[in-house]
Amino acid sequence: MKGLFSKNKVFPYEEVDKGQPCLSCGDRCLGFTPHKWRSTCTACGCQRDDHDIIHDNLVTVYERLGIDTKDHNELVRSKERALSLGYSWVPQGLSPAKVEDFMNSLPNNQIPRLHSAGEKYRDRQIILQMPRQDLSEDLCRHILDAASTECFYQFIELRDEVAFSTGRVKDYLKEDQECFKCGGEIEAGDMGVYADLLEDDSLCWHPFCFTCYSCDELLVDLAYFHKDGHIFCERHYAELVLPRCIACDEMK
Repeated sequence: MKGLFSKNKVFPYEEVDKGQPCLSCGDRCLGFTPHKWRSTCTACGCQRDDHDIIHDNLVTVYERLGIDTKDHNELVRSKERALSLGYSWVPQGLSPAKVEDFMNSLPNNQIPRLHSAGEKYRDRQIILQMPRQDLSEDLCRHILDAASTECFYQFIELRDEVAFSTGRVKDYLKEDQECFKCGGEIEAGDMGVYADLLEDDSLCWHPFCFTCYSCDELLVDLAYFHKDGHIFCERHYAELVLPRCIACDEMK
């Protein structure tokens, strides 16, 4: 298999978790203190993901996954464009006016405006939807032999090269379309989101309906992983391929 053991995926983006407050316990938790091997807090017993974990900088889904883009400068420009428009992320290929239309179609608390609850929501969704232990062998405690290492890299190659893409926003539909999720009408002249990797690439979603088939959360930055005719976040796509340990939250 191409490049299977030639280069370990590196996860360079630090997640700030130690001491972060628990979103379930509130003041009863003194701050996240990691268990030695469980994905829980020794201070309150809640899951790590129940705490207010954040990135220490702005991260794109491509950076999070460790996927090299064909044009690194384009990635930099896309970040700069988002920031110039007042967001931590914007869909590609839209005019500033259409970006505003797209964002205004989302729930207000999920719009990634800079310095807002929506920006924090986006950052948290990247962390939740793309668990760090799914992304780098270095963050897995239970990859202990050649067989488990090979299984891990086979999964990564399948995920990144076959299953992953981002939704394509069409800013003006020429005719009415039926939303693949809700079955409602997307009227001509409105915008729709397409998942080009699906067998039927004509399927269309309302922007607010482009969600994980399993957890029903908005797919962060329109990043999807397809399987069996549906779109998923990375977490729930991974669980269709490999079982996930309920204790440590690693795939096995």
